[in-house]
Amino acid sequence: MLYTILPLEEIFPEDEAATKIITVDGIGVEVEEVKPGWGRIRRLICTDPQAYLDPRLQPGVEIRF
Repeated sequence: MLYTILPLEEIFPEDEAATKIITVDGIGVEVEEVKPGWGRIRRLICTDPQAYLDPRLQPGVEIRF
């Protein structure tokens, strides 16, 4: 049961299908495709704290995959 004043669209966004999980230098990265072959980082999927300090892997950065 979830009690909240937020709309369901904000809690459960429907655009999750547009994301891909790829590996960059051994680190899992969730990206949304902005154009063919290019994606914008949404989040990291990693347990290494040093990976979150890498400026190449910050959310919002566009990468080629």
